[in-house]
Amino acid sequence: QISDDDIDISIGQQQHQPSIESHSTHDRRTDERKRRRSNESKIRRSDAARQQRNRKRNYIHRLYRYLHILVRRIYHRFTMS
Repeated sequence: QISDDDIDISIGQQQHQPSIESHSTHDRRTDERKRRRSNESKIRRSDAARQQRNRKRNYIHRLYRYLHILVRRIYHRFTMS
């Protein structure tokens, strides 16, 4: 059986829950805003890092291409003569 005290406790708990939920939604909103701000700066950093990686990769590819051309020219010069 449920007494009057139990009903008061359950009513008090139910009234308290929405305030916790509203507080947690407020925290979620501020967390989302913080995440967006931090992601924006990370996006800029990752763009710069990606450009640097691409530049380095292109330099290395160009280096190996030039080395290959030079080695082939020298090799053919000595083998064809």
